[in-house]
Amino acid sequence: MLFRSPKNNDIVNAGAAVKLLWGTRGIVQTYRIQVSTDSTFASPVVDIAGLTTTSRTLASVNNNARYFWRVNNVNSAGTSDWSGVSEFSTASPFIKITSPNGGEHVVIDSAYVIRWQSNVQDTVDVDLMKGNTVVSVIADSIVSGTSAILWQVPSTVTGDSSYKIRIHSVTHPGVADTSDNSFTIGAAVTGISSPQNTVTTYALYQNYPNPFNPATLISYQVPKSGPVALIVFDILGREVRTLVNQEQPAGRYTITFDASNLASGVYFYRMHAAGFAQTRRLLLLR
Repeated sequence: MLFRSPKNNDIVNAGAAVKLLWGTRGIVQTYRIQVSTDSTFASPVVDIAGLTTTSRTLASVNNNARYFWRVNNVNSAGTSDWSGVSEFSTASPFIKITSPNGGEHVVIDSAYVIRWQSNVQDTVDVDLMKGNTVVSVIADSIVSGTSAILWQVPSTVTGDSSYKIRIHSVTHPGVADTSDNSFTIGAAVTGISSPQNTVTTYALYQNYPNPFNPATLISYQVPKSGPVALIVFDILGREVRTLVNQEQPAGRYTITFDASNLASGVYFYRMHAAGFAQTRRLLLLR
């Protein structure tokens, strides 16, 4: 059984209906779902059998509470075992910036991933701030649930160490957050001042967000110049997209994979560079 939403340990909006969404394999006639405030399911708050869809909406939930849920299914062979248990917590609507949140060095005319946590599903605006002044609008009407955007830092930004990011809900202006501390926008750091500024190993990182729809960010690094290939395959091993296939200098890279023309499902992305090869899994959900 695959729990699709909420993801395990998500923090959902206590003021909105919570849609539980799951997937399965094989032939299924009906499902039974249980939701409980304790992991033993001694006294479920929801216990419904005979469902013919892979979703169930909870019209209301308690604030600052933890919920556990599980599913089984019935077909001509009988009733399956319970799935594993997934859990989520509830909280008042919030947005929390995780990066940049203070102390980072962002390079002018380069790409940077802005990340945040949120339990609101409406759209958000992302602003570049200096003090209480909006310097520029980085993005508007971004779906909050993506929790990340790729920011191409413009060459026109003035170098300074007092920048912050502000993200706020479009429909609920009171739901907002600003970086806890300032970060720097400036020229590329030259020389080796600390291990953090040096790429010493090959690495392919997990895409973010994951699951995603329709775009996600894939980051990787190479410690020396050479040919780099980054290719996406479907579950049958067929190549569906070549993201990178070129010589690249040493450094860290982030690339956007837009899967707008692909069907929902599991895909894999594989990186080859010199003697290094690594594969990771990603999930596209419509």
